[in-house]
Amino acid sequence: MAIFEPLGPHRWQPTPLAAGPFAGLQGGAVASLLTAEIEAQAHQRNWGRAIATSAWFLRPTPMTELRTALSVVTEGGRVSVVDNTLWPAGEEQPCATVRVTLSRERAVDVPGFVEPAREAADPTQFPVRTRQAAHGGPWFMEAMEAARVMASPGFA
Repeated sequence: MAIFEPLGPHRWQPTPLAAGPFAGLQGGAVASLLTAEIEAQAHQRNWGRAIATSAWFLRPTPMTELRTALSVVTEGGRVSVVDNTLWPAGEEQPCATVRVTLSRERAVDVPGFVEPAREAADPTQFPVRTRQAAHGGPWFMEAMEAARVMASPGFA
């Protein structure tokens, strides 16, 4: 089950998995939606990869149809900065906004640099913990899962 169902361009319907432990949406679900929309456009717009994200939660986000709007603060050169804001459909006061800083990669040769050996932790080996939401229904933490990511060239 998805956390948000698309209703059209920049329109979303939260599913029960987007719920927080209390009334409204979980902040991580909101920040993820806003950041993912920017990252989805990063390749086409030549913004590069996200290197930093900041989220501001302005008021609780209700479990209702939502709309988003991207605003480019700056783009070009090596760094782009993009904001994405979220409103309940039909309302004028926003609930949250994220600012994502993206950077285009540029190869830099560092003579004598040797990648240090490191041992990767496997999060799937940690004990399983489940927490119930205060409202008793499904919520965002039920959508989370541990995944093991193998390092590949160009991905740290």
